[in-house]
Amino acid sequence: MKYINPINWFRWIGQFVTAYLYSIPWKEAPKSIPAIILVLALITIAAVAFTEDSSWRRSLMARQLASANEQDDFETMELVLRRQLRTKPNDSDLNFRLALTLEKQEEVEEADAIMHQLVDSKSYGAAARWIIAKNYIGKNWGELDEDQRTEFGDLLQLIYEESPEDWNYKQLYADFLIAQDRMKEAAGLLEELAVRQPMRGLQAAAIYRRMGDEDRADALGLQTLDHVGKLLDDDPTNTVLALAVAQTQLFADRHMDAIQTIKRAVDRAKTPDEQTRARQAMGEAIVAWIMHLEKTTNDSPESQIDLMRKLQVAVNFAPDNPRVLTLVTDKVLSTAQSDHPQVKALQKTLVEGSSPGISHFIMGTGALMRGNNDTALKHLRMAADLLPQSAAILNNLAVAMTARGDENLEDALKLINRAIDQTSPNTTPHFYETRGQILFRLGRHEKAIPDLLRSLPVESLKLNAHRALATCYEEIGMDEIAEGHRETVKTMEEEEAAKDDKVGETKDPLGL
Repeated sequence: MKYINPINWFRWIGQFVTAYLYSIPWKEAPKSIPAIILVLALITIAAVAFTEDSSWRRSLMARQLASANEQDDFETMELVLRRQLRTKPNDSDLNFRLALTLEKQEEVEEADAIMHQLVDSKSYGAAARWIIAKNYIGKNWGELDEDQRTEFGDLLQLIYEESPEDWNYKQLYADFLIAQDRMKEAAGLLEELAVRQPMRGLQAAAIYRRMGDEDRADALGLQTLDHVGKLLDDDPTNTVLALAVAQTQLFADRHMDAIQTIKRAVDRAKTPDEQTRARQAMGEAIVAWIMHLEKTTNDSPESQIDLMRKLQVAVNFAPDNPRVLTLVTDKVLSTAQSDHPQVKALQKTLVEGSSPGISHFIMGTGALMRGNNDTALKHLRMAADLLPQSAAILNNLAVAMTARGDENLEDALKLINRAIDQTSPNTTPHFYETRGQILFRLGRHEKAIPDLLRSLPVESLKLNAHRALATCYEEIGMDEIAEGHRETVKTMEEEEAAKDDKVGETKDPLGL
């Protein structure tokens, strides 16, 4: 029993310890003190070295990281950051710095994965900015697929919600919303941007007008005009400000005021580039005035003479402007059957007063409208050689090439891409419709959709655009949207048939 009694065990242990202590040669103990101190020091150093969370270790790694950063020693930086992440694997700042270090070592895929993880799990704004800068800045909207557009929007929204006063990303977000046709949201952002960029207010006003809110559109237009007008008063020789004022005046249908503002800008231009820009703006302002007048005037010879005289002034100022070129062609072709001597004289003046390139453009476009594709191609190719920077000529040449068959589609696509690049960001919907139809015929349905959508605001382009969109959406598996476009096509065709019937009834009430 004595061997299992705990009291005996305690007594025996005490006897052992006492006997051990008596056995130690205490007289010799002082000689071992240095060794004991060394052992304790080694134990302390080992404890500090292998304790990840010690302040001493953190300070040492921070110094190593700073030193490596100064010397661009990215391998050491990566090593130190990974050691720090062992104790703090969820530290967003450390993960972000590691991703930047990996990027410097051209390990972009791993860096991108870390950045996406930071965005997905931490909503980390700095990582969102990195992803946008790497994957989206500098790309055209048409280059992005649906998933990329969704991610781009999510990233911009994250940054906007985190930093609503970041003006650069607020602009990007507003442009994204416009591209996505989320106009109401875009208008609100544009109004915020107008505090620093007055012309964004005009952009918002245009959206409100498109949405049918005329009161808000007019108020914002006048507000923008007042703002940029004061800036121009302080700097009357500033061409950029003068053209901004003219643009707001055109929005308010004050066409004569706009033309006078641009004329002063032409006279005061300090450099040839400024004068060229102002002259181009004059051509576009006159075109806008003519198109506004066409809504309220009749087709009498007197009205046509007045409009063609105004157009002649536009040709004098901007003979190679795409909008001027297009309107000259439309006027010459639409009045081709007129016998009025002044109309015919002005037709001749417009053609002869234009450059040879414009003359070939008009003749080529006329042949294209009549279905004479071979003649159209000859004239438009000569026009493109004479005026290689004319986007309108490139567009019509692309159309003529597509009319000859699918074998010319790739060459036509290159031409219309040039036309769009030359006119961006003020590209006319007609050019987008041309490219959209080419992409549609090439079977690139997803890429065709954005261009076709951009052409819908133009009445004359809507029907064919809806037809192509119905097929495009069907091909990419969006059957519900495709059906919506088919319904629109059906409605438009019924309306056209009703108009034709009504015209027939008017011309021949007896049905003979």
